Amino acid sequence: DTISDVIHVISKGMCGIAVVLEKGIIKGVISDGDIRRSMEKRQSTFFKLKASNLMTKNPCVIMEDEKLNIAEELMNSKKISSLIVINKTGSFVGILQRFDL
Repeated sequence: DTISDVIHVISKGMCGIAVVLEKGIIKGVISDGDIRRSMEKRQSTFFKLKASNLMTKNPCVIMEDEKLNIAEELMNSKKISSLIVINKTGSFVGILQRFDL
């Protein structure tokens, strides 16, 4: 997807993050912070970028049945505010954010 598409997804989802999926498989994530930092560093080429140019591959995930205190510990240790929630098959289920805890 284009960066414009990613920005629309982040804005529409109101989570500050977009999950990059390919045929249901998580390929990465892009945060609103990733967007801001890239805009600053790559001003002249920013809107030519694709999601794959900005995404964090292998994002932090948590199983859908994991306890919330484990999620909080993971967020604190990784200094992140969102976790990707997956099921037993590794499929994307949703996003857990710090304010959900």
